[in-house]
Amino acid sequence: MTSSASQPTAVLDNSVFFKKSAFFKLWLFVTILLIHAMNYEAYGLREAEGAAAALLYFIEILIFKLSWLAVVTYYFLSGYSFMLGFELSKTVDKLRRRIWSLLIPWILWNTIMWLFGIAVESIPALSQHLNSGFGYELSLASWVRDGLLRPADDPFWFMSNLIVMMLLSPLVYLLVKNRYIGVLAIVTNFAAIYITEASRYSVLMTLVFFMQSAYFATHLRHLVRARYGWLPRLIAGVLLVSLVLFVLESAIYESGIFFALSFSISVPALWVVFGDVSLGSFGRKAEKYRFWLYASHYLPLECVEKLWLIVGGVSVGTAWAGMIICPALTIVLLVAASMLLERLCYPFWCLLNGKKPTRRTKSA
Repeated sequence: MTSSASQPTAVLDNSVFFKKSAFFKLWLFVTILLIHAMNYEAYGLREAEGAAAALLYFIEILIFKLSWLAVVTYYFLSGYSFMLGFELSKTVDKLRRRIWSLLIPWILWNTIMWLFGIAVESIPALSQHLNSGFGYELSLASWVRDGLLRPADDPFWFMSNLIVMMLLSPLVYLLVKNRYIGVLAIVTNFAAIYITEASRYSVLMTLVFFMQSAYFATHLRHLVRARYGWLPRLIAGVLLVSLVLFVLESAIYESGIFFALSFSISVPALWVVFGDVSLGSFGRKAEKYRFWLYASHYLPLECVEKLWLIVGGVSVGTAWAGMIICPALTIVLLVAASMLLERLCYPFWCLLNGKKPTRRTKSA
């Protein structure tokens, strides 16, 4: 078929990618926030009777599975943008920029959350409501072990793996530079996942997604930058839904190789389905706080959920309300904290948000 509906129309620059990536980064973060707001175990939804409990349990499990689509899509967006136009001579310059946008925030936020954990455990009124203690101690060894390597800021396991990918980027580039060797390297990576039964959190699993994004950035840019008609989007949509339902099966989801294969197909399908999306006016305003919320939300959200559970008690109604109220309240508090820090100490606010510290201008 050669109709315009089925054939992608090439776009000559990268504007489509960066517009769509901004959209995905913001709205997929919402999925990650919701997964961290899950509370089906605390409210006993798995065993609770009634349609309301069963529906909420299903929604939370669905969000849990879909959150991995968000994670893998982030790997594609990060890997593609980093490897776009990559050359060995540019390695130092690219890594230098990631010091500000990746390494420094990673160190600062993990340190903050490590100190937060120590502070919470030192307050009996709060520590008695923790399911389990952090086990942190105020020492250099604990900071390295529990603060950075674990890491203390739980969502930053993603950034920890991404830092490793940045360091491996010259090797990845050499492997994918040749179209055929690149395919062989990706297949070999899949084989390694199968043989080692690598978990979805592992560096090996991250590498297969990063390597694929590098291959797209090197050889398949025209597909990423293309505009697709209704027929390719319909086919991609059917494929995406089928794969999501496939991955919802626990045995499949927990299997490393099937996880890698299904999400390797799901992310390109998701990219095609959404067409030429971009941030609206609300999205552009909210984008300013996306990284801040990603970095800061995990432990505060846990505390808000604990407080909500204590105040409201264990009931299906409290669980339903908490799924909405707890993330919303956490966002309001953290955005307010960001605005206050930006006003009082703009250079430090920049560092926490992955930017070079500068003096605050009137427009900042």
